[in-house]
Formats: sequence, C-alpha cells, structure tokens
Amino acid sequence: MNIISNIDPKNILGYGVIGLGFLLAFMAYNLLRKEQSKEQPSRNILRSIYFFMGFSLLVISIGVLSEFIKSNTMRHSKISNKAPQTNKIERPFSKVDVFFASKVKNNVPIDDKSSISLANDKNLCVAWRFHDLIIGTHLLKVEILDSSKNLVLKDSNKFTNNSNRVYRSYCPSLQEHDKIFKPGIYEVKMTIGDNSKSKKVQITK
Repeated sequence: MNIISNIDPKNILGYGVIGLGFLLAFMAYNLLRKEQSKEQPSRNILRSIYFFMGFSLLVISIGVLSEFIKSNTMRHSKISNKAPQTNKIERPFSKVDVFFASKVKNNVPIDDKSSISLANDKNLCVAWRFHDLIIGTHLLKVEILDSSKNLVLKDSNKFTNNSNRVYRSYCPSLQEHDKIFKPGIYEVKMTIGDNSKSKKVQITK
C-alpha cells in the first residue's frame, strides 16, 4: 500500500514552507525507495534524488527558521504594546505676549497699559500676540477672574490663522458690565488646547 495515498497535500501545504519541504522530502523518499528496489539502480538518478532530498531539507530548515523569527517578532511586539507609552503633546505656540489696552485695531493693541480706568476707558481690551502658532483652526477660551479667583466673565471663539505670528483680542465693554467690573485686581486667563497664559490687570475708578 502506498503511504502517499493517505496524505492530503492541501492539508500539508497549510503549514506553509515547512509543509512544502515535507512534501518534497516525502516525494524524494518515494523516488529513492523505487529506484533502490530495482536490480541495478542508476547512479545518476540516485544522485539526483539525493540532491532533491537535500533541497527539501533546506526548504524545511528555512521554514523552521522563518517561523522562529516570526514567533520572536510577535512576542516582542506584545511586550512593547504592554509598555506604557508617553504621548507627546505638541504645543500650539512657542510663546505668547499679553497686552492690556484701551482699544485694539484688527486685534492689535494701540497701546499697552498697566491699568484700566472705569472713568476714562470704554473697554477692558486684552490682546495676545502668539509666536510660532500652528497654522490651522484653534479654539480660544478666555476667563476673567477677580482677586478672590471668582469667575466673573468668560468667552470662547474659533479662529483660523495662516501665519506664525498672530494677534487675537477680547474687549468686553466696561459700561455693559458695570455690575461686574469694580476697582481692583483682575486676572485674565487665555487657553488654547492644553496651554494657558494668565496676566493680571488693575481696574481703577
């Protein structure tokens, strides 16, 4: 009974290169067995069969080596995936300058004041000059806090910039918010993403 009749080549080839090498080696074995069963085996044929069998063993060795490398690669990949990863958050800007002014034009302050007067100034204008601001759309959040760190006013707006140096401003009216703004020290906090910048200003009578 021929043993190869009980072997399904499709199942063996399912093992990849190792299965292919096994089939080649099995075929070489059958050829060798048939040739040696003859009364006068041909040396040339035997030499070819031995060469074919050696090639089959080489294919099996390559298959075993590739499976070993694949197994190690998957193991190292699982270990690296379990290791904690630190997500580097890119800052949207490298630096920001803060100005308080009585008026702004195209988001640019016309002056830089250390205090704002309720009697002489109409607005509490704060302007920011961003350096190396990432080009794109940003959400600017503004919070104004009193000396007790209580939130008295807040605002937010989206803007899109096309240059690295950008001015943005926020100018709440002192008259419209006369019940909010009283003489004292106020802190204006600006936030873009996870980055904030605060500066204090004095409001006088």
